[in-house]
Formats: sequence, C-alpha cells, structure tokens
Amino acid sequence: TTCLESKANALVRSSQNAAYRYHREADGYLKVIDEHGDVTFSKLAKITNHSKPTITEMINKFAEWNVSTGKNAPMTAGSTISA
Repeated sequence: TTCLESKANALVRSSQNAAYRYHREADGYLKVIDEHGDVTFSKLAKITNHSKPTITEMINKFAEWNVSTGKNAPMTAGSTISA
C-alpha cells in the first residue's frame, strides 16, 4: 500500500476506536442516569467524579449522536437529564 493509503487506514482505525470509547462511556453515563433518575449536570458530575464542563461536553456529544435525548439540541448546565 502507499503511504497515503496507510495514513488513511490509520485515521479510519483511530476514528473507529474513538467512537467505540465514546459509546462505551455513554453507556456508563446512561446507566448512572437510569439508576439515579432525573439528575442535573452538577449531580451527575458529583456522582461520576467528573467536572461539570466534562459532563456538559460529554452530554452534548451524546446528544449529537442521539444517544441521550433523541434530539440534536445542545444541552446547558441547567438542563435535567432523564433516562
């Protein structure tokens, strides 16, 4: 294969690995939300031991993928998350 093909294949593998990690992480967050019912970003941050900005970033990524809300609208720190 050519150098360009090798780089393209490496990029595809990297993207697939990142998508797998995000989906695995989404499953973990969704399980926490399911166990605790409606949670705010602050409560989810406390439960998962992450910062609120990290929670906001992850939930917005999940929303982009229709994982958490089924909608493509970004969520804000004042939003409540339901399972």
